[in-house]
Amino acid sequence: HVKIYFRFATPSDIQSFTQKLIEAESIWNNSRYKFNFDYQFKFHLVQDAQTAHYKVNVLNSTRGPYDTNWGRDWDAITVAHELGHMLGLGDEYQTVTSQSDCLASSLMCNSYRGKLMKHHFYFVLRRLVK
Repeated sequence: HVKIYFRFATPSDIQSFTQKLIEAESIWNNSRYKFNFDYQFKFHLVQDAQTAHYKVNVLNSTRGPYDTNWGRDWDAITVAHELGHMLGLGDEYQTVTSQSDCLASSLMCNSYRGKLMKHHFYFVLRRLVK
């Protein structure tokens, strides 16, 4: 469960990001690997900053940090990538040079067209069951 509060958001931003979070939630839930327990992901906008896990500034354009700044022009797969960070995953590409030395099919390597991989769920869920 990830609760996000948006700062500087217009009503249009709220509507847009609500839809993007629904799509990102589907990306995460439709890609789930079966384990010996049931689980699902929930991503919500909250109205009260005190109840949020993350407070995010909504900007026209951003170069990060992405756990606190999100761009209005992002699509749902980019949102799903950034939610991966909020769930504890790191980027799989070299963050200093941005060189791609990872699987281009991985969501945490490529936030434009990547997919969730088994190891993403392992790392997120491992933190919860320890």
